[in-house]
Amino acid sequence: MIKRESLVAALLLLLQNFALAQESDDCSAIWDPAPPSRETHACYAESDNLHLCDEPEFYYNWLACHCFAKDSTCEETICDEGESHDPFEPCGMCLPDEMIRSLYPDWATDDEISESVEDGIKRVEARPDDWRLCELEVTPDECSDD
Repeated sequence: MIKRESLVAALLLLLQNFALAQESDDCSAIWDPAPPSRETHACYAESDNLHLCDEPEFYYNWLACHCFAKDSTCEETICDEGESHDPFEPCGMCLPDEMIRSLYPDWATDDEISESVEDGIKRVEARPDDWRLCELEVTPDECSDD
């Protein structure tokens, strides 16, 4: 049962990334045979889950360009070898490590990935309590708690 759920979650993650790529105005990032390098890596705030970065249990990973849960592990679910918890949600489902690795650039080393996680978590823990993300079109005066 858990394997089937993991496969469904993996498929949903793959479809989500594909949909994000299709929404991009610049399709060269999808079809360009030369992938971005360490020197040209950049994030663009187009992620569907960007609003989650407002929440204290999430952080923005500048290497993966996504909001991830600070702690995706779960006491109730132990992943099999070769699997890890879905980084997009606290207590995430088990997904194949290759799928999670695919969220990061090909050129990124395991150490760089670990550093990006640690750095993102440190930054979210150091931000002010009244921190919030606002839409680009909204001025700081208009950006207030709802």
